[in-house]
Amino acid sequence: MAFLLMLQENKPDRRGRFTSPLSPSHSPRSLPSSLRPSSSASPPWSPPRSSQQPPPPPVAILLQQQVNPDTFGAHSSNFESEDGIKVSQSGNESPTGGSNMAGSFSFPLNGEVVVVNYVADEGGFKPDSVLLPVAPQPLHPMPQHAIDQIEKARLEDEAKAREEAAAAPAAPARK
Repeated sequence: MAFLLMLQENKPDRRGRFTSPLSPSHSPRSLPSSLRPSSSASPPWSPPRSSQQPPPPPVAILLQQQVNPDTFGAHSSNFESEDGIKVSQSGNESPTGGSNMAGSFSFPLNGEVVVVNYVADEGGFKPDSVLLPVAPQPLHPMPQHAIDQIEKARLEDEAKAREEAAAAPAAPARK
């Protein structure tokens, strides 16, 4: 609704000043009924009473660069703020029409800087960071008979695939 109000013609007041339809100089009666304050005295939203702390100061942006996609779909962006947050990424269009991305982001955590590197492509999102959990190492090495059985199954699967490929009719050649 506010967007529609901004589209209304903005005319000067008696003193020749231009004002927004949402500025305090407009009385509540000049606003549409849907935007007029209700008869109740409480505002529509207020912060919880338990948090009487002032808001944190704004954080300055030190770097903000963006290269929009070119004809091949290549693009990149870099961001850095004064509180230590950094984001850097680049990507291009994949042969299948998706987007391949690689990048990193970092942020301060408990006095140290945490870095997360990632690749996002047809294979999914693959992050790498010291924060990510790692599967525990096995307590004992895999027994040789288990390794042999896994290899035997792999060889059987390959032989079956070769047999099926040889038995399948050849696809007609395109002209």
